[in-house]
Amino acid sequence: MLNDILIEIKKYPTILNIEDEIFFMTRIEKISLDEIINNEKIIFEILSILESSHEQTIFQVDDENIIKYRKFSTWIRQLKKIFLNKDNYIEVLAENMEATFR
Repeated sequence: MLNDILIEIKKYPTILNIEDEIFFMTRIEKISLDEIINNEKIIFEILSILESSHEQTIFQVDDENIIKYRKFSTWIRQLKKIFLNKDNYIEVLAENMEATFR
């Protein structure tokens, strides 16, 4: 399933619209931890794509969708327990995903 998400997200423009970011975030959150553990390279490639996109869409975060970004940031932080060697990257990613410009 992670590989399917990676293939699909690569078909989109580099900068996703905010609805597409949320779509992919929601799909990723449904992936089992076992699959994530077994596909470390793929999950971090997907997260990198989302992070790069979000650097441009951050200005579209509003009172309605910030909840989804905060939820995703909480989900991302659980990965620190699994990928100990990437805990700094994961924390920065989580902070960036929940940041707003309002």
